[in-house]
Amino acid sequence: MVRRFSLILVVAAVSFVTAPADRSGASAAAPDSTDALIALESEVAALVDLGAFPQPLPPRLVDVAAEWQDGLAGLDRSGLIDWVHSSESDGGADLAALEGTGQLSLPVRTALGPLSADDVRLLESGDTIRLPAEVYEAALNDLEYRDGAEPGPGANPPAQPPADGAHAPAQGSAPSTADAPSTTAEPAASGSGTELISAPAASSSPRSSGSALPLVGLGAAGLAVAGLATGLGRRRSRRSSAGRLDGSVTALLDASRRFGATVDVEEIHRILIVETVALTGALAAAVVMVDAAGRLVVVAESTDGTIVPAHLDRGVVRRVLDTGAAVRTVDADAAFGDGNRSILVVPLVRSGMIVGAVVALAAEGEPFEAVDLDVLGQIGPMAAAALVSASRHDDVAELSLTDGLTELGNRRRLDRDLVAALAVGTGTVGFVMVDIDHFKKYNDTHGHVAGDEALQRVARILRDSVREGDVVYRYGGEEFCVLLPEATADEAADVSERLRSAVEAHGFTGGETQPGGRLTISVGTTVAHRNDPTEVKERADHALYEAKHRGRNQVVVDGPDHPG
Repeated sequence: MVRRFSLILVVAAVSFVTAPADRSGASAAAPDSTDALIALESEVAALVDLGAFPQPLPPRLVDVAAEWQDGLAGLDRSGLIDWVHSSESDGGADLAALEGTGQLSLPVRTALGPLSADDVRLLESGDTIRLPAEVYEAALNDLEYRDGAEPGPGANPPAQPPADGAHAPAQGSAPSTADAPSTTAEPAASGSGTELISAPAASSSPRSSGSALPLVGLGAAGLAVAGLATGLGRRRSRRSSAGRLDGSVTALLDASRRFGATVDVEEIHRILIVETVALTGALAAAVVMVDAAGRLVVVAESTDGTIVPAHLDRGVVRRVLDTGAAVRTVDADAAFGDGNRSILVVPLVRSGMIVGAVVALAAEGEPFEAVDLDVLGQIGPMAAAALVSASRHDDVAELSLTDGLTELGNRRRLDRDLVAALAVGTGTVGFVMVDIDHFKKYNDTHGHVAGDEALQRVARILRDSVREGDVVYRYGGEEFCVLLPEATADEAADVSERLRSAVEAHGFTGGETQPGGRLTISVGTTVAHRNDPTEVKERADHALYEAKHRGRNQVVVDGPDHPG
């Protein structure tokens, strides 16, 4: 790539002039790190152009896309995908070269490695990939740090670049409080209900094992992440709890993978509860969502009774949902029982809308720290992104089971529902097949547009004429089916006749040109109890054929009570 080659020359020239020498006199900037950084930036820019990540993007990815805008100008979608694969190939070669230069963080290994087969399919289909944008951001930051000041094996970089003449802390020395900048002002926690409010944590991620953090050139966001990792280390030594984060990004990446591995909403809620407790050391956690009517609903709890739903609308959770700002506080909120509790609440934002919140609770004597709010602020967006993916999956699944013209369930949905209906219940199941009489003649006379309108009207009439709990499907062409759970033969016959008479009574446009002067239907009905679904459909189809044979516009019921 011309752009890549020119950038390598520029960076190499600058490095030769300006890179500080280490004690052996070698440059601290490894050429392979520079190559890998350029390859990864190239891939990220194309992925951003392809819309491969959920919005909003981490600021670092926005900056990279802007820097590469000219180089990608004029490429269509196919060209951008080819660009991604080419950059992946370059990055893979650079990753192999980097393997011998010291320990690599998990984000670097993941981002420079190939996309999974699932992500490739999602990319080519125009959907967002599952690998989080935050992994690429962490890898870019890590590579930039390696490029600017390669640490020795096992060394931790300082929380901020040392002033001229100053020395970095000795390896293994304990960081001071001043070395760990906080993202939130911290007045002393008390039972007064004083709230500590913060926007969700910056999306920059620390490096993985070894706690080496990519800080050079990161500005305030990078320093905030340094504070997150350092603070977690201090908290672990003060209040140990199983599953506490040890100052690396590994636990967050593992959480991200767990979120990305499922499209089941209940499972996402469960993972969110587990990760909230594990990463913040909370005694209890809950997920609260906003329903269609605007009410707050508890959808998951680590322990039943963690939240008193009746008080949710008048407390901390409601304020978070109204303002969109995460909260860390010690308060007496009736939604969490009697007395003061240490509380964390982070909003869940989906498609630009605040749809719920994740809540973490601890005892009054163990107030949460700012680092806990930062951790939860990173878990929340992961869960929200997973919920978006689950929603899209559900939408696609729903579309695959819905007839586009009539908005009724299609044949695939019918087959699924019929099997389920025959597998449960103690009574018989009614099954009805409906065919519009002489529909080809109606189409030939009035055209397919009028025919489609007639199909839509018949669908509405059938849907309005069945019992509550009965389901209407479009079977194909001019055929419809109705599933009647827990219906006797008499009830199935009554519903079938109601369908027939309702269609006959409707004044369809052009109906006067049909035989008999009206648009009508024939109906075949059967009842079954735990029968084979194929047999049930064959029996209803046979009854429908008999109704047609007898002159149409009538109902035939198959069964011992109604021999037809």
